[in-house]
Amino acid sequence: MATLSVTNSTPSLIGGAMIIGGTIIGAGMFSLPVVMSGAWFFWSLRCDVRLV
Repeated sequence: MATLSVTNSTPSLIGGAMIIGGTIIGAGMFSLPVVMSGAWFFWSLRCDVRLV
C-alpha cells in the first residue's frame, strides 16, 4: 500500500491574489451579457421606431 506524504506549507500571497483576481475577472465576464442586454434592447427599439 502506498503512503501519502503531506507537507505543511503556508499559503502564498501571490496565490491568494491570483484567486481573488480570477474571481473578479470571472464575475465581470459573467455580468457583461446581462449589462449589455439592455443596450441591445434599446437599440432594437430605436431601429423599430425608425422603420415605422
